[in-house]
Amino acid sequence: MIKIRNILVSFSILFVSSAANAIPLQSLAGLSSITIYETTTHIFNHTFGVTSSQMLTRLGNPLSAINNDFSNHSLEWYDAFYSNADGTHNTQGAYITIEAQFPSPGPGGGGLNVNEVVLNFSGGGTENANVVTSFNSFGFGAFPSTVGAVADGNVNTFTTLGSTSTASERLSVTVGFASTAEVSEPGPFVILTLGLVMTLMVRRQRVL
Repeated sequence: MIKIRNILVSFSILFVSSAANAIPLQSLAGLSSITIYETTTHIFNHTFGVTSSQMLTRLGNPLSAINNDFSNHSLEWYDAFYSNADGTHNTQGAYITIEAQFPSPGPGGGGLNVNEVVLNFSGGGTENANVVTSFNSFGFGAFPSTVGAVADGNVNTFTTLGSTSTASERLSVTVGFASTAEVSEPGPFVILTLGLVMTLMVRRQRVL
């Protein structure tokens, strides 16, 4: 009598994918400065060096007349810095976050009125922010629907994100750029979770 036994052996090989990487803004070739356009009755612009203390540091609370990166209103103070997409401070970040405290909104409406964020390059070229990745909008005069204005390429439009009521609250918007967009960079032994299943059929014959 001949018995045939089939043995099915399945191997699932799981490869781990390399994480998507975003290019730190500081590492962009030729980047010389960052300009932030803000509206308070008129359009103002504030330019900071790539390695300036303003861009590298997130200021502590509360923001004030003596603790801010820029201000165009006696009761509105801004802080700008490199960050991750969610607005977390990161000196090697690929994004820029702008925060503001605006404790006393007047009849003119809410605060954090940013028109554009622009990268300036040594050859004379510029690049505007093209995406909003996170924001905080609340309080009197908050119009969250305006947040896209900071990345629309139009210096005549601006955000209006509201007002703050405590020393720790901050309005905020985080923007990204095409030059530093996240890309997948597989390594030499990239392990992708493949549906690679090897089936080994071992057939044994035993004659009894």
